[in-house]
Amino acid sequence: MKKLIFIAMLFVTSIAFSQTKTVEIKSPLQCEMCSQNVHEGLSSLKGVKAIKIDLEAQLIEVKYNSKKVDVKKIEESIANIGYDANDIPAIKEAYSNLPYCCQKPE
Repeated sequence: MKKLIFIAMLFVTSIAFSQTKTVEIKSPLQCEMCSQNVHEGLSSLKGVKAIKIDLEAQLIEVKYNSKKVDVKKIEESIANIGYDANDIPAIKEAYSNLPYCCQKPE
């Protein structure tokens, strides 16, 4: 009986983890304020489990539940915050509202 319960728990755990995926999104983040803006914006997105931002590489690594959110929705959320996300450009109005230090140098 204990073996059966243990096997059932392993099965349920493996199903739960198989829904968790990771994506890296290229975005021109420049400073800690950029990092904070993206982190706060993505944290409120249902299905996002973890966010790791590498300012030097300009990458956002997102762990997410693929049953609740997809990569396109994550990219669109970043664009709505005011930052480019892979091939999706930032929403112009959101970009213009970013602090000067968060806007791309011209």
